[in-house]
Amino acid sequence: MRAIKFLAAFTTGLLTAGMVLPAMSQVISDGTTNSIVNSNGNNFTIINGIEKGNNLFHSFSNFSVTSAGSAIFDLVNTPNITNIFSRVTGGKISEINGLIRTINGNNSVNLLLINPAGIVFGKDAVLNISGSFVGTTANSIKFSDGSEFSAVNSATTPLLTISVPIGLQMGSSAAIEIQGKGNDGIVPTNNLGIVANPGKTIALVGGDIKFTGGVITAPFGRIEIGAVKSGTVNLTPTLTGWQLGYNQVTDFGDIQFTERSSLWNPYPVGNPFGGIQVVGRDIRLDQSQIAAATAGTGQGGNITVNAERSLSLGGVNPYAFAPSAWIVNQVAPGATGNGGSVNIQAGDITLQDGAAIETLSLGAGAAGQVQVVADTITAKGAVALKSPLAPSGSSNSRIASQTFASGNGGDVSVVARKLTLEDSGLIGTIVFPGATGQSGNVTVDIAEQIDANGVNPISLLSSGISTYTFGIGNSGNVKVSTGILNLIDGGGIFTFASRLAGIPGTGFGNSGDVTVVAGQSINMVGASPVSPAQLSFIGTSTTGSGNSGNVSLTTPMLSMQAGASLATSSVSVIGSFGDPSQSNNLGNAGNISVNVGENLTISGINPFTKASTVLGSLTYGNGKAGDVTLQTNQLRVLDAGAVGNVTGGTGDTGALTIQANDILVEGKNIHTSAIATGAPIPLESARQFYNLPDAPTGNIGVLNINTQQLTVRDGGRVSVTYEGTGNAGQLNIQADRVFLDNGNIIATTASGKGGDISLAIANSLLSRHGSKINAEAGGIGNGGNINISSPLIVAAENSDIIANAVNGNGGNINITTQGIFGLKFSPQLTNESDITASSQFGVNGTVDIHNFGVDPNSGLVKLPANVTDSSQQIATGCSQMSGSSFVATGRGGLPNNPIQEIRSDRTWSDIRNISAFRKSGEITAQIPASKEVIIQATSWHRNSTGKIELVANQSPSPAVQYPLTCAGIAQK
Repeated sequence: MRAIKFLAAFTTGLLTAGMVLPAMSQVISDGTTNSIVNSNGNNFTIINGIEKGNNLFHSFSNFSVTSAGSAIFDLVNTPNITNIFSRVTGGKISEINGLIRTINGNNSVNLLLINPAGIVFGKDAVLNISGSFVGTTANSIKFSDGSEFSAVNSATTPLLTISVPIGLQMGSSAAIEIQGKGNDGIVPTNNLGIVANPGKTIALVGGDIKFTGGVITAPFGRIEIGAVKSGTVNLTPTLTGWQLGYNQVTDFGDIQFTERSSLWNPYPVGNPFGGIQVVGRDIRLDQSQIAAATAGTGQGGNITVNAERSLSLGGVNPYAFAPSAWIVNQVAPGATGNGGSVNIQAGDITLQDGAAIETLSLGAGAAGQVQVVADTITAKGAVALKSPLAPSGSSNSRIASQTFASGNGGDVSVVARKLTLEDSGLIGTIVFPGATGQSGNVTVDIAEQIDANGVNPISLLSSGISTYTFGIGNSGNVKVSTGILNLIDGGGIFTFASRLAGIPGTGFGNSGDVTVVAGQSINMVGASPVSPAQLSFIGTSTTGSGNSGNVSLTTPMLSMQAGASLATSSVSVIGSFGDPSQSNNLGNAGNISVNVGENLTISGINPFTKASTVLGSLTYGNGKAGDVTLQTNQLRVLDAGAVGNVTGGTGDTGALTIQANDILVEGKNIHTSAIATGAPIPLESARQFYNLPDAPTGNIGVLNINTQQLTVRDGGRVSVTYEGTGNAGQLNIQADRVFLDNGNIIATTASGKGGDISLAIANSLLSRHGSKINAEAGGIGNGGNINISSPLIVAAENSDIIANAVNGNGGNINITTQGIFGLKFSPQLTNESDITASSQFGVNGTVDIHNFGVDPNSGLVKLPANVTDSSQQIATGCSQMSGSSFVATGRGGLPNNPIQEIRSDRTWSDIRNISAFRKSGEITAQIPASKEVIIQATSWHRNSTGKIELVANQSPSPAVQYPLTCAGIAQK
């Protein structure tokens, strides 16, 4: 105990370095204001002073009160005043361990205590002021007429005023410390500490401010805590005291709340001027709380915390019944008034050890908004917690709003340059079981980067941005805007609606919509090593009868790897949430719209569960899967990645539509890389767990692909498949080119009708290494239909086009092309490249090939049998010119050899007289009459009347003109 007392004294000494502590507790007038102090042991009664209108001025050389003593301002001689201004001029700290009180006034009286040397409120400090109280280490108080009541320049009696105070002039301000016994680990707390007069203001303004177990309570009033080194703090009078302003302050001090300290602002009635404001440079809450509550019908006050440099919440109180570090504004049970908001502005914000900044509603009133603005925000960690406010048994670090009853949750807005959420750090809203109130919306606007990473083993909640509903009310929408978004090892952005087994009032609410915009890129990787079923995830889900929301995502680059998922789902159980017996009582999954400007890559599997990386929509019950629309420049589906819609129950899948310039589906892992809609039969263990039928019965939606280049290779597939008794869907592909290299385009069914495949290809279809275009049907199902239109179709190495059946009828294959190579019709599959539409026990299908190709022999002209002597086609010199020669003289315009440069611009000229050689007789060319030649047609077209016309590309050959020779020159 002695060591504890020594440490407390030592800490106080550090905070008040350079100050002289009082030798004993005492109240002594300095004689400047006609103040009279009557003492009775440790009790002091203060009368008289200087009265100016409604203002009363006192001045003391010492002002301290012991724990068993009191300082009473007796207004028996000045009953009409409303403001008491008391300064301490002796340079000693005011240590308040006992009672400060006002008596015998006709009005509600405000007390302002000014001591530039510092103020310490001990554990037994008590205020009994009929009005508001301001304790400050300011140098002076400024008034509206320009005068000041200074505690520094007090040698003479000041010029006192009747005007109202407008500001506190701070200068090298000393610290204020508030000591106490701490709160009870939850609010409302039984230990109320220093209590302001109900409906009034209690304000502490010093250089640095430290709460060491200190508790301040202001019932439906106002709490103002400001740490200011220098500058002017504005005082704005209100009906309930003062509201402080800091726009003229440039040098802030620090504020610390430790050892279960609290600011507590309950609201049994409304007060438009109430609330809490805390302003400083570095503000830290260690196992401490700033809390307000609406307890009646009135509007609750707001909580405002402004930290110029940093705000930190953390620390663990093992006996806490709420987050150990907590900034909260709540609606109390049974209250109908709306809760106030929480407004935070800081440089850097850090929440750890399950700390929270939030609003919540336990009654019928709506919870207030949460607004956070900072440069950087970090939320990480979770702790075990036994509390009715924590049904999961844990508290994770968060910025949030919660609803427990009929009151709605508040909206959450976060703006920052960078956001980091780790180890179950969360921004979100939640509706708890049985609650009918709606969850608030979440808006997060981060200029540069969001990192969400990991799952804490205590809370098992994903780090990220989310809204939940476990009750009747809907969960809110989530909107996220950032430059770069990284979701790693289970980080997520999602909305969730869930039913909980055996708990009434759960599973009725809808989950909200998710909108994500990332200006640079989105990177999603892996699953949590702590909880492998928790994926890096963007989406919405429902495990109840409520519907899941829609998802909209826009970014230039999206990379999904190692089991990450972008999805909507309707499943009876996800993780520890849901009821597996309710698969026939599920809502619908929402739609997905993805717009990726440059490159979208989906690759790999979950390293723990081996599930594929997936973009799509899923139903494992009677709910419908959503429509998926994907637009991008380049789509890569690799190493067992998948884009798809799936049903494993009675619900239908939605349509899957892909628009991309370039699509590659490549490779296998444990699974096949795929773009697909399907109805696979889940494993028997999964069917039993989810209470699913032996085979799915929901319908398959259409798959539409529009692209310039589609490449499917190394085992990849594009498919609409059904493993149950239903029909496979419709697969439509429009492309400029399609290249299959050990790749497959499939529309098959185990027993129903095979799907229909439509390929409209503008350029070419190339198929190699055992590739398949397959619309087969098993059991009694009929084969599907295949329609292919392509100018060029080439197949090799046992690549087939198949529409076969077993007991049902074969499908129909219709091919329109200008050239088909390597494929042949076959009644059954062979080792060659086949086209087949057979049935083992039913009626064979039809194969219709419309080949408008060019005959390789067409358009060829038969060559003459006699070969022309090429020597006769070469003009020879005339005999009269046999002496002609060509001479290059001098350097001229040409160098002597090729490697020399031209050094002269003089041109060559022939100076000989050649006029005689230019005379010649009349030359007459003999041109034989042309012969009519019939040209074979090489192509066709449809004329304006719709009739087919044959066309020859080559016009009739012109008559041959024989070469001119010397024979055409008249001899002389």
